[in-house]
Amino acid sequence: MAFFSRLTARIMQPKIGAAELSFYAIGKHPGWDDHMPDIGADNPEVLDFKQRFYVDAIAGNINSGAWKHLPEPELLPEFNHRFIYWHADVVMHGAIWASSDGKGRTLYPLIGIVFSRGINPHAVGSASLSILNAFRASSQRTPTADGVKAAVEDANKSLAALAPQCPVMDDLIPTLTGARTAALFDAAPDRQHGARMLYALQRSLQHVKANIANRGDAFYEMVRLPTRADQSPNGEPGNALVDWSAWCLSNIGRSVPILAASYQGRANDPFTDVIMGSIKTASVFPLRASREKIPPCIDIPFELDAAYLATCDAYLNACRQAGDAPAPLLPLN
Repeated sequence: MAFFSRLTARIMQPKIGAAELSFYAIGKHPGWDDHMPDIGADNPEVLDFKQRFYVDAIAGNINSGAWKHLPEPELLPEFNHRFIYWHADVVMHGAIWASSDGKGRTLYPLIGIVFSRGINPHAVGSASLSILNAFRASSQRTPTADGVKAAVEDANKSLAALAPQCPVMDDLIPTLTGARTAALFDAAPDRQHGARMLYALQRSLQHVKANIANRGDAFYEMVRLPTRADQSPNGEPGNALVDWSAWCLSNIGRSVPILAASYQGRANDPFTDVIMGSIKTASVFPLRASREKIPPCIDIPFELDAAYLATCDAYLNACRQAGDAPAPLLPLN
């Protein structure tokens, strides 16, 4: 019965669209006295993401004072993040950094986005890292709007050259190999910490599946992991967030919006927030909350019993044995 349920869910998923790869920028820059206009952003998915992520959620936390009222140890000093937003056949690889407008106001960031549709996210991940870095450097050097527009144009030229080399997306429900899955958890400091990561993710995935049945898309679940976006344990810069998102989606078994954001401001103290479900003010709040406010799941002082540790060992051993085949699925009932 479970097989037929999953098969039905896949059949009812929307189809994968034609391949598309393009660059967008949103936010604030000194070249404009207020928020930047939409530079070529006639893409409805990008405009929708901008509305929910930037106009509603980031502005909601700024206007409400949610970040401003955090005491200094609990507030990250600035925006400095890599992120991936994945929903159905659309994947956006992005970077967020501190910026200002022409009047010197510094509350809002500048955001660069590599938009892809119908393209294998791993194929875009590493390349997007260099393109986003180049755009960030260019936008920080130039004081003018024309300079930013030129930097967006350069990014789109790089993506146009990359596009023919990128394989298409095979399925709206991705799979992650056993070897890549094991590498994610083997990066934990020890067995107990790896098991805490698996436990926290398993509980959140259980809640996601329950909420899908009862609440549609009006929910979110967040797990803070002790990882960073640009140091994948699989040796591919830029693809750690892709791996975490793909693993979560494969275990959920259907298309659910995922925003995975990694703070880059502490080289020796990284963390990644995996947010499954709706983008809203509350779900984006962790972007400026330090680990003193929201500790990574491995730092929460709870102990797992021997039986659960053995279950984790069995799961990760099964992943290692799977190798390049798909990783086994977690039991989420």
